[in-house]
Amino acid sequence: MTSNSPPPPSSNNIKELTETLTQFVQWIATLIRQRNWFTLLIFTIVVLILFCTPGGIIPRFLKDFYSLELPQWYKQVFRLVVAGIFLTALVIAVKTLPPKGDITADTRERKSIKGLRAFGVEDAEIFSKLQRNRNIKEIIETASSPNFRFGILLAESGCGKTSLIQAGILPQLSSPEGTHRAVYVRFTNRDAFESVESALKNQLHLSGKDIHSLDFISFLRHSVETTSQTLILFFDQFEQFFVYYKRKEQREPFIKALIQWYQTENLKVKIVVSIRADLSDRLVELHKALDYSLSAQDIFRLERFEPEAATKILAVIAETEQLEFDRAFVTELAQQELAGEDGLISPVNLQILAWVVEQQQSSEKRAFNKVAFQKLGGVEGLLSRYLETTLAVKKLEGKSRYEATLKVLLTLIDLDRQVRVGALTLAALQAKLKDNLSADEVEEAITWLSSAGVRLVTPVTENEETQYEIAHERLIPALLRLAGKELSEVDKANQLLERRVNEWIGSQFNKRYLLTLRELWLIKRQKPYLMFGTKRVQKERFIKRSQQQLYGTLGLILGILALLIAYQAYLWTPWGQMQQVRGELMRLSLHRVGSDEHQSKAAIALAKDNHWAESGKIIDKIQESSALTAIAEAYINLKDTEKASQLLDKSLSIAEKIEDSDSKASALSSIAEAYINLKDTEKASQLLDKSLSIAEKIEY
Repeated sequence: MTSNSPPPPSSNNIKELTETLTQFVQWIATLIRQRNWFTLLIFTIVVLILFCTPGGIIPRFLKDFYSLELPQWYKQVFRLVVAGIFLTALVIAVKTLPPKGDITADTRERKSIKGLRAFGVEDAEIFSKLQRNRNIKEIIETASSPNFRFGILLAESGCGKTSLIQAGILPQLSSPEGTHRAVYVRFTNRDAFESVESALKNQLHLSGKDIHSLDFISFLRHSVETTSQTLILFFDQFEQFFVYYKRKEQREPFIKALIQWYQTENLKVKIVVSIRADLSDRLVELHKALDYSLSAQDIFRLERFEPEAATKILAVIAETEQLEFDRAFVTELAQQELAGEDGLISPVNLQILAWVVEQQQSSEKRAFNKVAFQKLGGVEGLLSRYLETTLAVKKLEGKSRYEATLKVLLTLIDLDRQVRVGALTLAALQAKLKDNLSADEVEEAITWLSSAGVRLVTPVTENEETQYEIAHERLIPALLRLAGKELSEVDKANQLLERRVNEWIGSQFNKRYLLTLRELWLIKRQKPYLMFGTKRVQKERFIKRSQQQLYGTLGLILGILALLIAYQAYLWTPWGQMQQVRGELMRLSLHRVGSDEHQSKAAIALAKDNHWAESGKIIDKIQESSALTAIAEAYINLKDTEKASQLLDKSLSIAEKIEDSDSKASALSSIAEAYINLKDTEKASQLLDKSLSIAEKIEY
């Protein structure tokens, strides 16, 4: 090696290079898995420029080592290929990349178009123009009357209950100078007591070291004393209380607290429960518990809009958002297209229509007139088209991202009841979807869904923690239809579970109808999207039994494998090695491998190892007296005179059958010597006399 030679690479250099290459390969694999074609195409251009230019690395290598010259047309073709890839990447970028500021835009701006989200307190001014003033006045006047204690706000999903409370009632009942103060309590999958107490603390600015230790009634009384006002608690989305607490015994503590509230005199707290009309029958349990008969004045019904009111609302939206408005056309549209069979129009449909119009890039489509409406495709399937249009950008980004977005949306839904599951944190979503999506995929999907340009998911902040819920329940049927088309694995899992449960029940719960490992894996992966329906108990029990059976089988297999591994490990120990030697000795001896001399050595070895029974089995196979005598002498040395005496007697009976005089005399002498060692001189003397008489007959 010359002094100018570079030093050999160190282990650290090799490690760093390996890690760098590993990260590089993983990065490319991630791009391919996520189908990020834009970045992959740009990467291809970089590789071509670095390695494949006419004067680049690869052409020089071909010329220097193989004397290959590039054809004349190569330079022109190279430029065309690079230009073509660049243009393709540009087209993909235009179609897939979100608009600038889409993710970071303010999601609570004061606009008349909220899409599927509710109006908030800050939207009071614009909300006052949206045809709900009569409802607001009715509720405030009734709830503020001296005799009012408890009431219900009923409406179909999509009629704007939350907007009415937040943007209509709260602003008018939030003044410290008023006699009444409204407190908004939103029910989710959070503990009911925590929801009420948190709302009171935050909205009434309660403080104090001891308030966390107060019981429910004491906390209410403390809240009243702090404000010196009569409190009206609005329990919004109260159907979530029944969704979250599925069993009656789970609901009992909070219902008992409400009973105690109702029976406590002079407690200036009133409650209005807001619930979906189709789920209002769940309140029967509460009515019976309170022993309270509602009058007509205690039930507030929020109806959908008449076509005339809907036209006025769209006019306000158009004016606020500076959109062209054709009143005659919109009036006709409201009467003939937007209205349902009963002639009424859902507020959420107005918001979605306005959102779709406002989002159009073309000025021709950003208008409430006939031309724009025809280009948008009419009202039929409005929600489905709204959802598909919103998710179209995810389809362009690739199937994996699109399906990840759908799965996150479905996780926010109670599929059986078709209601929200409640607000979930990012960590909770990631935990629910860990078998289907990576944590990064869930975070990317939820960030996009809750962005200002999408708004399919609403972020909610409670106790400095951000949670997410589906923007509106009217979105759920359209989402389920769309998911049914796209997520074939979900359909397979639901169909499989339904069929196998029916077979299992029909066979009187026979084990052979339980799920196989492959079937259980499919169902477990799609668990967030399973529809249990009326057979929830049976299906959950069926899945549990299938798991138990598979775990039992797996445990048995693992147990056998563990025993085999332990046995193999034992054979490598000194004791295991000895056991193998003993076994080999027994096998060879019992199969008469080798002479009687070899057999005797095996018997002696086993005897020295204190395995007398195995030694005895070998001895039973020996036919030569000399071998038996040798064994007897070994037994004598082992101080087992009893066994040695038995062997000598056996040796003697064999020796007496020997026909050759020389061999017979020698055998008897050896046996006699062994008897002498046993201190049996009498038998030894007899054998020696017999040996002498036999020896006298020997010719040589």
